[in-house]
Amino acid sequence: RPRFFVASLLRMTKVRCSTRGVSVSRTGGCPPGPPIRGMACGGDGSPLGAGLPVTFLADMGISLKTVVFLRTLAHDAVHLADQGLARLPDRDIVAKAPQEGRILLVHDLGFGELVAASGATLPSVLTFRLRNMHPDRVNGALQRILPKYRDALERGAILSVTEGQVRVRSLPLEA
Repeated sequence: RPRFFVASLLRMTKVRCSTRGVSVSRTGGCPPGPPIRGMACGGDGSPLGAGLPVTFLADMGISLKTVVFLRTLAHDAVHLADQGLARLPDRDIVAKAPQEGRILLVHDLGFGELVAASGATLPSVLTFRLRNMHPDRVNGALQRILPKYRDALERGAILSVTEGQVRVRSLPLEA
């Protein structure tokens, strides 16, 4: 009986692919649910937003769900909370990122200011200034901007991401 139930459930379920993601829904006349972010595939079968892995260090203002999302795209992402460093001072976080070859993911403008004032080329800082910092919004923004701004982040840059705009400032900043 359990096999019959699973087989009938599979027949009643459909998968819909789109450029926004993948959604699974029952076919009983109901529209599909929201897309499952991070599961869509590019033309070569690789996840959208994937490419060569990028290494990230997420500050406490970034959700752990965003770190998990980046890992599903084959990036090397760690969260300060995962390392027991939730109370690490901002200056120490800025020093830690380049030592580990990581790009900072933050919600706090202070990190970009610290890096800019230091005159350093690294670490790159990706600051999210979204009105809604829900992980789905942040993850969607990451999926859109990483392919386009990856080179700038690897060379050294401060990116400020808002709804509809990405501001890029190459490091070191000119005085």
